[in-house]
Amino acid sequence: MKKYALIICFYFIGNTVFSQITELVTGMTDPGRMVLSSTHLYYTDDDNVYRLALSIPNAEPELLASGMGNPNGLALNGDALYSRI
Repeated sequence: MKKYALIICFYFIGNTVFSQITELVTGMTDPGRMVLSSTHLYYTDDDNVYRLALSIPNAEPELLASGMGNPNGLALNGDALYSRI
């Protein structure tokens, strides 16, 4: 039994050593709250709300609103994006 536990332990340790990190989305600076739409990701930082197109490689975030004073939440209802301040 001890032998099998040792083999399983070495398997998990060896598996994590050869793993790698893959970036899915770049260009986000200090993201906070996030809402995922079909092809867009809406997110907030300290004072702004951004939209990022996920279907375009290396897309730049688009500023939707600024000066919000730390938005505490986001909600998407159809075409309307709501933010709680």
